Amino acid sequence: MPNKSNIEVRRDFIVPTRISIISRVRKFRPKDFTHEEAIKRKRATCPFCPGNELMTPPATLVAKIEHGEIKYYRDRDNKRVSNWFVRIFPNKYPALITALPPPTYGYHEVIVETPDHYVEPYLTSVHNYALVLKVAIRRINEISKDPQINHIILIKNYGPRSGASLEHPHMQLFATSFTLPYILEEILYSNSYFKEKGTCPYCVLIREELKSPRLVYENRSFIVVVARAPRTPYETWILPKRHSPSLIDLDDQEIIDLADALQKPLEILYKHLGNPSYNLWFHMAPKAISELSSINYHWHIEIAPVLTTWGGFERGGGVYIIPVSPEEAAMDMKKYLSLIK
Repeated sequence: MPNKSNIEVRRDFIVPTRISIISRVRKFRPKDFTHEEAIKRKRATCPFCPGNELMTPPATLVAKIEHGEIKYYRDRDNKRVSNWFVRIFPNKYPALITALPPPTYGYHEVIVETPDHYVEPYLTSVHNYALVLKVAIRRINEISKDPQINHIILIKNYGPRSGASLEHPHMQLFATSFTLPYILEEILYSNSYFKEKGTCPYCVLIREELKSPRLVYENRSFIVVVARAPRTPYETWILPKRHSPSLIDLDDQEIIDLADALQKPLEILYKHLGNPSYNLWFHMAPKAISELSSINYHWHIEIAPVLTTWGGFERGGGVYIIPVSPEEAAMDMKKYLSLIK
């Protein structure tokens, strides 16, 4: 019989309807299935590689380094900007387009993070990664000025089990006329918490996690923690210490700190946890919410490695069975972090 101490039910601190069952005995289940291998695509046929710019729609934003400074450009008609280091363009197979009225109105764009087909930018340097984030934030600022856009989410699908179709390092940006349900859920619970406690629940969470065994890393502006009630093993959150509803007002130093905080868990996944597929997303406040809601919401990043497969209980019940506790996962990550410093 399993030891009772090996099984524990936890609720998420922000959204208590999100429930995880920490069942350490699940890690010993027999497995007949192996993970699929990533589909490799040669540079010559990759639409995201330099020289293949005409294989994509014209870029809405292109960043180049000229004389040590970032310069911004746009593609025009059949002319494409070359020698870029970040390139953003509409998805060739979009989920949303601006040619249709709401709720289908929106933007679905690809952010090619580097001209290098094989190297993720966070593996090069914090400075390079910060430049990528700076360009992405600039595009988010541009799109947010569209009066028909209410909400923007930045996501990254990495690896074959994440839903990614191409291996070249890239992120995606979705801008919608409606509020995304998961963020709306977080907003409703944040408002409820604020009305009862008079403070932001994420700010409370940050203060508590700074003293908890789930803390993996912190710098001047951000903390990296393993989620209290994870939906996947090693689910990691990156939380800004400064309360803000969106990342669009980050200053240059905070962007560098963000790149540093993001680099740590991604490098651990790559170098020490078998380079699994993962999904990463930035949760930011929508525009069409009350002023109070905007004040209460605290933007953040969530990283969900694909280390297990959801079964019927997870998909049908909305409760997640996790074979490793958040505290054990954080201990592992801190051990691995000491090896890469």
